Amino acid sequence: MIPGRVPRIEPVRRGGSACSTQAHWFIPLLWLPLGARTLAEGQVSPAILGTAGLFATGALGLARAYRSTLRFYRGEIANRTACAPRARRPGSGGGALLVERTLPMLSEETAAVALTNFRSMTRAPEVKLALAMNVAIFLVIGAGVLVRHHAELPVAARPFVASGGVLVTFLGLLQVLFNLFGFDRQGFRALVLLPTARHHILLGKNLSLAPFAAAVFGIILALLTILLHLGLAVVLAVGLEFCAAFLALSTLGDLASILMPYRIAAGSLKPTKTQATTNLLIGLTQMLLSMVLLPVFIPPGLGWLCDHFGWLPGAPVMLASAVVLAALGALLYRATLEPLGKLLQRREQRILQIVTQEVE
Repeated sequence: MIPGRVPRIEPVRRGGSACSTQAHWFIPLLWLPLGARTLAEGQVSPAILGTAGLFATGALGLARAYRSTLRFYRGEIANRTACAPRARRPGSGGGALLVERTLPMLSEETAAVALTNFRSMTRAPEVKLALAMNVAIFLVIGAGVLVRHHAELPVAARPFVASGGVLVTFLGLLQVLFNLFGFDRQGFRALVLLPTARHHILLGKNLSLAPFAAAVFGIILALLTILLHLGLAVVLAVGLEFCAAFLALSTLGDLASILMPYRIAAGSLKPTKTQATTNLLIGLTQMLLSMVLLPVFIPPGLGWLCDHFGWLPGAPVMLASAVVLAALGALLYRATLEPLGKLLQRREQRILQIVTQEVE
Protein backbone atom coordinates (compact mmCIF):
# COMPACT_ATOMS: atom_id res chain seq x y z
CA MET A 1 0.00 0.00 0.00
CA ILE A 2 1.36 3.45 -0.98
CA PRO A 3 1.86 5.78 2.05
CA GLY A 4 -0.64 8.61 2.26
CA ARG A 5 -3.17 6.93 -0.01
CA VAL A 6 -6.51 5.76 1.44
CA PRO A 7 -7.20 2.13 0.55
CA ARG A 8 -10.22 1.57 -1.64
CA ILE A 9 -13.00 -0.54 -0.15
CA GLU A 10 -14.48 -2.87 -2.72
CA PRO A 11 -18.26 -3.09 -2.67
CA VAL A 12 -19.87 -6.32 -1.57
CA ARG A 13 -20.57 -8.53 -4.55
CA ARG A 14 -24.13 -9.59 -5.04
CA GLY A 15 -24.64 -13.33 -5.04
CA GLY A 16 -27.27 -15.38 -6.70
CA SER A 17 -29.07 -14.97 -9.98
CA ALA A 18 -30.91 -11.85 -11.10
CA CYS A 19 -34.27 -13.56 -10.64
CA SER A 20 -33.56 -14.52 -7.02
CA THR A 21 -32.22 -11.02 -6.31
CA GLN A 22 -35.37 -9.38 -7.66
CA ALA A 23 -37.53 -11.73 -5.57
CA HIS A 24 -36.14 -10.14 -2.40
CA TRP A 25 -38.01 -6.92 -3.23
CA PHE A 26 -41.45 -8.56 -3.38
CA ILE A 27 -41.39 -11.25 -0.66
CA PRO A 28 -41.80 -9.80 2.87
CA LEU A 29 -39.88 -12.69 4.45
CA LEU A 30 -36.81 -11.68 2.40
CA TRP A 31 -36.87 -7.97 3.27
CA LEU A 32 -34.62 -8.54 6.29
CA PRO A 33 -31.73 -10.16 4.36
CA LEU A 34 -32.24 -7.58 1.60
CA GLY A 35 -31.82 -4.73 4.07
CA ALA A 36 -28.72 -6.32 5.61
CA ARG A 37 -27.13 -6.79 2.19
CA THR A 38 -27.88 -3.26 0.97
CA LEU A 39 -26.56 -1.78 4.22
CA ALA A 40 -23.29 -3.61 3.62
CA GLU A 41 -23.23 -2.02 0.15
CA GLY A 42 -23.78 1.45 1.59
CA GLN A 43 -27.47 1.83 0.63
CA VAL A 44 -29.77 2.85 3.46
CA SER A 45 -33.14 3.35 1.77
CA PRO A 46 -33.98 -0.37 1.14
CA ALA A 47 -33.39 -1.18 4.81
CA ILE A 48 -35.61 1.73 5.91
CA LEU A 49 -38.36 0.79 3.46
CA GLY A 50 -38.20 -2.87 4.48
CA THR A 51 -38.42 -1.97 8.16
CA ALA A 52 -41.38 0.33 7.51
CA GLY A 53 -43.09 -2.38 5.44
CA LEU A 54 -42.66 -5.01 8.14
CA PHE A 55 -43.97 -2.64 10.82
CA ALA A 56 -46.94 -1.77 8.61
CA THR A 57 -47.70 -5.46 8.01
CA GLY A 58 -47.56 -6.18 11.75
CA ALA A 59 -49.75 -3.15 12.51
CA LEU A 60 -52.38 -4.29 10.00
CA GLY A 61 -52.42 -7.75 11.56
CA LEU A 62 -52.79 -6.37 15.08
CA ALA A 63 -55.54 -4.00 13.98
CA ARG A 64 -57.46 -6.82 12.32
CA ALA A 65 -57.06 -9.02 15.41
CA TYR A 66 -58.24 -6.16 17.65
CA ARG A 67 -61.37 -5.57 15.55
CA SER A 68 -62.12 -9.30 15.46
CA THR A 69 -61.79 -9.52 19.25
CA LEU A 70 -64.17 -6.59 19.73
CA ARG A 71 -66.74 -8.14 17.41
CA PHE A 72 -66.47 -11.44 19.29
CA TYR A 73 -67.07 -9.93 22.74
CA ARG A 74 -69.87 -7.73 21.42
CA GLY A 75 -71.63 -10.81 20.09
CA GLU A 76 -71.45 -9.71 16.47
CA ILE A 77 -69.81 -12.99 15.41
CA ALA A 78 -71.68 -15.43 17.62
CA ASN A 79 -75.12 -14.07 16.60
CA ARG A 80 -74.57 -14.54 12.88
CA THR A 81 -76.76 -17.26 11.47
CA ALA A 82 -74.90 -20.17 9.99
CA CYS A 83 -75.50 -21.17 6.42
CA ALA A 84 -77.62 -24.27 6.04
CA PRO A 85 -75.64 -27.22 4.68
CA ARG A 86 -76.42 -28.16 1.14
CA ALA A 87 -78.40 -31.36 0.94
CA ARG A 88 -77.27 -33.87 -1.61
CA ARG A 89 -80.08 -34.83 -3.91
CA PRO A 90 -80.65 -38.54 -4.51
CA GLY A 91 -79.13 -39.63 -7.77
CA SER A 92 -77.14 -36.41 -8.17
CA GLY A 93 -73.90 -38.37 -8.36
CA GLY A 94 -72.16 -36.32 -5.68
CA GLY A 95 -69.09 -37.94 -4.21
CA ALA A 96 -68.87 -39.17 -0.65
CA LEU A 97 -67.43 -37.02 2.10
CA LEU A 98 -63.77 -37.38 2.87
CA VAL A 99 -64.40 -39.12 6.18
CA GLU A 100 -66.72 -41.59 4.43
CA ARG A 101 -64.11 -42.83 2.01
CA THR A 102 -61.90 -45.89 2.33
CA LEU A 103 -58.19 -46.33 1.73
CA PRO A 104 -56.74 -49.22 -0.27
CA MET A 105 -55.06 -52.07 1.63
CA LEU A 106 -56.26 -50.67 4.97
CA SER A 107 -59.04 -51.77 7.30
CA GLU A 108 -62.14 -49.60 7.71
CA GLU A 109 -61.11 -48.69 11.27
CA THR A 110 -57.67 -47.50 10.20
CA ALA A 111 -59.05 -45.54 7.25
CA ALA A 112 -61.69 -43.89 9.43
CA VAL A 113 -59.12 -42.73 12.00
CA ALA A 114 -56.70 -41.55 9.32
CA LEU A 115 -59.24 -39.57 7.30
CA THR A 116 -60.96 -38.08 10.33
CA ASN A 117 -57.67 -36.99 11.89
CA PHE A 118 -56.48 -35.60 8.54
CA ARG A 119 -59.64 -33.50 8.21
CA SER A 120 -59.25 -32.29 11.78
CA MET A 121 -55.64 -31.20 11.21
CA THR A 122 -56.43 -29.38 7.97
CA ARG A 123 -58.74 -27.17 10.04
CA ALA A 124 -56.40 -26.80 13.05
CA PRO A 125 -54.53 -23.46 13.08
CA GLU A 126 -51.75 -24.90 15.25
CA VAL A 127 -50.85 -27.47 12.58
CA LYS A 128 -50.84 -24.80 9.88
CA LEU A 129 -48.60 -22.68 12.10
CA ALA A 130 -46.13 -25.53 12.52
CA LEU A 131 -46.00 -26.20 8.78
CA ALA A 132 -45.67 -22.53 7.83
CA MET A 133 -42.92 -22.00 10.38
CA ASN A 134 -41.01 -24.99 9.05
CA VAL A 135 -41.08 -23.81 5.43
CA ALA A 136 -40.34 -20.20 6.42
CA ILE A 137 -37.21 -21.21 8.34
CA PHE A 138 -35.89 -23.06 5.31
CA LEU A 139 -36.72 -20.26 2.87
CA VAL A 140 -35.21 -17.49 5.00
CA ILE A 141 -32.08 -19.29 6.19
CA GLY A 142 -31.33 -22.33 4.07
CA ALA A 143 -32.46 -21.18 0.64
CA GLY A 144 -30.76 -17.80 1.06
CA VAL A 145 -27.42 -19.44 1.82
CA LEU A 146 -27.74 -21.91 -1.03
CA VAL A 147 -28.65 -19.21 -3.55
CA ARG A 148 -25.50 -17.26 -2.72
CA HIS A 149 -23.06 -20.14 -2.38
CA HIS A 150 -24.44 -23.09 -4.38
CA ALA A 151 -21.80 -22.59 -7.08
CA GLU A 152 -19.04 -22.87 -4.47
CA LEU A 153 -20.47 -26.05 -2.93
CA PRO A 154 -18.46 -29.15 -3.93
CA VAL A 155 -20.31 -31.74 -5.96
CA ALA A 156 -19.49 -34.44 -3.40
CA ALA A 157 -21.16 -32.42 -0.63
CA ARG A 158 -24.46 -31.88 -2.42
CA PRO A 159 -25.99 -35.30 -1.55
CA PHE A 160 -25.27 -34.55 2.13
CA VAL A 161 -27.07 -31.20 1.85
CA ALA A 162 -30.01 -32.94 0.17
CA SER A 163 -30.16 -35.49 3.00
CA GLY A 164 -30.09 -32.60 5.45
CA GLY A 165 -33.37 -31.49 3.89
CA VAL A 166 -34.95 -34.56 5.50
CA LEU A 167 -33.86 -33.27 8.90
CA VAL A 168 -35.27 -29.80 8.20
CA THR A 169 -38.61 -31.32 7.18
CA PHE A 170 -39.37 -32.66 10.65
CA LEU A 171 -38.30 -29.63 12.67
CA GLY A 172 -41.76 -28.07 12.63
CA LEU A 173 -43.62 -31.38 12.84
CA LEU A 174 -41.80 -32.76 15.86
CA GLN A 175 -44.36 -31.54 18.39
CA VAL A 176 -47.20 -33.08 16.39
CA LEU A 177 -45.38 -36.37 15.81
CA PHE A 178 -44.39 -36.81 19.46
CA ASN A 179 -47.75 -35.78 20.94
CA LEU A 180 -50.41 -37.44 18.79
CA PHE A 181 -53.21 -37.17 21.34
CA GLY A 182 -52.49 -33.74 22.83
CA PHE A 183 -54.30 -32.01 19.96
CA ASP A 184 -57.41 -34.20 20.33
CA ARG A 185 -58.39 -32.76 23.72
CA GLN A 186 -62.05 -33.75 24.34
CA GLY A 187 -62.09 -35.66 21.06
CA PHE A 188 -59.85 -38.34 22.58
CA ARG A 189 -62.96 -39.77 24.28
CA ALA A 190 -64.16 -40.97 20.88
CA LEU A 191 -60.92 -42.90 20.38
CA VAL A 192 -61.26 -44.54 23.79
CA LEU A 193 -64.81 -45.65 22.97
CA LEU A 194 -63.85 -47.13 19.60
CA PRO A 195 -64.32 -50.94 19.62
CA THR A 196 -61.18 -51.55 17.59
CA ALA A 197 -57.63 -52.70 18.17
CA ARG A 198 -55.47 -49.85 19.39
CA HIS A 199 -52.70 -50.42 16.86
CA HIS A 200 -55.23 -49.45 14.16
CA ILE A 201 -55.61 -46.09 15.92
CA LEU A 202 -51.85 -45.55 15.96
CA LEU A 203 -51.55 -46.51 12.30
CA GLY A 204 -54.37 -44.16 11.35
CA LYS A 205 -52.80 -41.31 13.32
CA ASN A 206 -49.45 -41.82 11.62
CA LEU A 207 -50.98 -42.04 8.15
CA SER A 208 -52.88 -38.78 8.68
CA LEU A 209 -49.58 -36.98 9.27
CA ALA A 210 -47.90 -38.40 6.18
CA PRO A 211 -49.46 -35.94 3.66
CA PHE A 212 -48.33 -32.92 5.71
CA ALA A 213 -44.77 -34.20 6.07
CA ALA A 214 -44.66 -35.17 2.39
CA ALA A 215 -45.88 -31.72 1.31
CA VAL A 216 -43.17 -29.92 3.29
CA PHE A 217 -40.53 -32.37 2.11
CA GLY A 218 -41.66 -31.99 -1.51
CA ILE A 219 -41.19 -28.21 -1.38
CA ILE A 220 -37.76 -28.50 0.20
CA LEU A 221 -36.60 -31.26 -2.17
CA ALA A 222 -37.82 -29.32 -5.23
CA LEU A 223 -35.85 -26.24 -4.17
CA LEU A 224 -32.74 -28.31 -3.42
CA THR A 225 -33.01 -30.10 -6.76
CA ILE A 226 -33.18 -26.80 -8.65
CA LEU A 227 -30.42 -25.07 -6.69
CA LEU A 228 -27.99 -28.01 -6.45
CA HIS A 229 -28.79 -29.68 -9.80
CA LEU A 230 -29.33 -33.07 -8.16
CA GLY A 231 -29.44 -36.20 -10.29
CA LEU A 232 -32.40 -38.56 -10.48
CA ALA A 233 -30.68 -41.26 -8.40
CA VAL A 234 -29.91 -38.78 -5.61
CA VAL A 235 -33.48 -37.44 -5.62
CA LEU A 236 -34.91 -40.98 -5.37
CA ALA A 237 -32.44 -41.84 -2.61
CA VAL A 238 -33.40 -38.76 -0.59
CA GLY A 239 -37.07 -39.67 -1.04
CA LEU A 240 -36.41 -43.13 0.40
CA GLU A 241 -34.47 -41.54 3.26
CA PHE A 242 -37.55 -39.44 4.01
CA CYS A 243 -39.69 -42.60 4.16
CA ALA A 244 -37.22 -44.26 6.55
CA ALA A 245 -37.07 -41.16 8.75
CA PHE A 246 -40.85 -40.83 8.86
CA LEU A 247 -41.28 -44.47 9.89
CA ALA A 248 -38.61 -44.23 12.58
CA LEU A 249 -40.00 -40.98 13.98
CA SER A 250 -43.53 -42.41 13.88
CA THR A 251 -42.39 -45.34 16.02
CA LEU A 252 -40.65 -43.10 18.54
CA GLY A 253 -43.49 -40.60 18.38
CA ASP A 254 -46.06 -43.28 19.20
CA LEU A 255 -44.02 -44.32 22.22
CA ALA A 256 -43.57 -40.73 23.41
CA SER A 257 -47.26 -39.93 22.84
CA ILE A 258 -48.27 -42.87 25.03
CA LEU A 259 -45.75 -42.38 27.84
CA MET A 260 -45.69 -38.57 28.16
CA PRO A 261 -48.82 -37.00 26.65
CA TYR A 262 -49.67 -33.37 27.32
CA ARG A 263 -52.57 -31.16 26.34
CA ILE A 264 -52.05 -28.44 23.72
CA ALA A 265 -54.00 -25.22 24.10
CA ALA A 266 -56.56 -24.76 21.33
CA GLY A 267 -55.39 -22.54 18.49
CA SER A 268 -51.71 -22.54 19.45
CA LEU A 269 -48.69 -24.77 19.97
CA LYS A 270 -48.48 -23.88 23.66
CA PRO A 271 -48.59 -26.82 26.11
CA THR A 272 -50.79 -26.45 29.16
CA LYS A 273 -49.34 -26.65 32.65
CA THR A 274 -47.22 -29.79 32.71
CA GLN A 275 -45.05 -31.49 35.27
CA ALA A 276 -41.32 -30.81 35.46
CA THR A 277 -40.56 -34.38 34.40
CA THR A 278 -42.70 -34.02 31.28
CA ASN A 279 -41.02 -30.72 30.38
CA LEU A 280 -37.61 -32.33 30.77
CA LEU A 281 -38.55 -35.27 28.56
CA ILE A 282 -40.01 -32.93 25.92
CA GLY A 283 -36.75 -31.00 25.80
CA LEU A 284 -34.69 -34.18 25.57
CA THR A 285 -36.73 -35.55 22.67
CA GLN A 286 -36.31 -32.32 20.74
CA MET A 287 -32.56 -32.28 21.33
CA LEU A 288 -32.20 -35.93 20.32
CA LEU A 289 -33.91 -35.40 16.97
CA SER A 290 -30.61 -34.97 15.13
CA MET A 291 -29.26 -38.19 16.67
CA VAL A 292 -32.38 -40.14 15.69
CA LEU A 293 -32.12 -38.91 12.09
CA LEU A 294 -28.37 -39.40 11.85
CA PRO A 295 -28.76 -42.64 9.80
CA VAL A 296 -30.14 -40.62 6.85
CA PHE A 297 -26.55 -39.50 6.21
CA ILE A 298 -25.34 -43.11 5.86
CA PRO A 299 -26.37 -43.49 2.17
CA PRO A 300 -24.57 -40.31 1.00
CA GLY A 301 -21.60 -41.28 3.15
CA LEU A 302 -21.33 -44.71 1.58
CA GLY A 303 -21.78 -43.20 -1.87
CA TRP A 304 -18.99 -40.71 -1.23
CA LEU A 305 -16.63 -43.42 0.02
CA CYS A 306 -17.24 -45.67 -2.99
CA ASP A 307 -16.84 -42.76 -5.39
CA HIS A 308 -13.75 -41.41 -3.64
CA PHE A 309 -11.85 -44.69 -3.67
CA GLY A 310 -13.11 -45.68 -7.11
CA TRP A 311 -14.90 -48.83 -6.00
CA LEU A 312 -18.35 -48.07 -7.47
CA PRO A 313 -20.28 -45.02 -8.74
CA GLY A 314 -21.53 -42.98 -5.81
CA ALA A 315 -25.13 -42.30 -6.90
CA PRO A 316 -26.20 -45.97 -7.37
CA VAL A 317 -24.59 -46.92 -4.06
CA MET A 318 -26.47 -44.10 -2.34
CA LEU A 319 -29.74 -45.25 -3.90
CA ALA A 320 -29.19 -48.91 -2.92
CA SER A 321 -28.29 -47.91 0.64
CA ALA A 322 -31.42 -45.76 0.85
CA VAL A 323 -33.54 -48.76 -0.22
CA VAL A 324 -32.04 -50.84 2.60
CA LEU A 325 -32.58 -47.99 5.08
CA ALA A 326 -36.23 -47.63 4.09
CA ALA A 327 -36.74 -51.39 4.39
CA LEU A 328 -35.25 -51.37 7.90
CA GLY A 329 -37.51 -48.49 8.88
CA ALA A 330 -40.55 -50.41 7.62
CA LEU A 331 -39.54 -53.54 9.53
CA LEU A 332 -39.03 -51.53 12.72
CA TYR A 333 -42.42 -49.87 12.40
CA ARG A 334 -44.24 -53.13 11.67
CA ALA A 335 -42.56 -55.01 14.51
CA THR A 336 -43.40 -52.34 17.11
CA LEU A 337 -46.91 -51.33 16.02
CA GLU A 338 -48.91 -54.03 17.81
CA PRO A 339 -46.88 -53.88 21.09
CA LEU A 340 -47.35 -50.10 21.12
CA GLY A 341 -51.06 -50.62 20.55
CA LYS A 342 -51.25 -52.84 23.62
CA LEU A 343 -49.34 -50.23 25.62
CA LEU A 344 -51.83 -47.60 24.47
CA GLN A 345 -54.72 -49.75 25.64
CA ARG A 346 -53.18 -50.01 29.12
CA ARG A 347 -52.53 -46.27 29.41
CA GLU A 348 -55.49 -44.77 27.54
CA GLN A 349 -57.36 -43.86 30.73
CA ARG A 350 -54.35 -41.90 31.98
CA ILE A 351 -53.97 -40.21 28.61
CA LEU A 352 -57.67 -39.34 28.64
CA GLN A 353 -57.28 -37.69 32.02
CA ILE A 354 -54.31 -35.59 30.84
CA VAL A 355 -55.53 -34.39 27.44
CA THR A 356 -59.07 -33.56 28.57
CA GLN A 357 -58.05 -31.61 31.69
CA GLU A 358 -58.74 -27.93 30.91
CA VAL A 359 -55.91 -26.28 32.83
CA GLU A 360 -54.64 -23.36 30.75
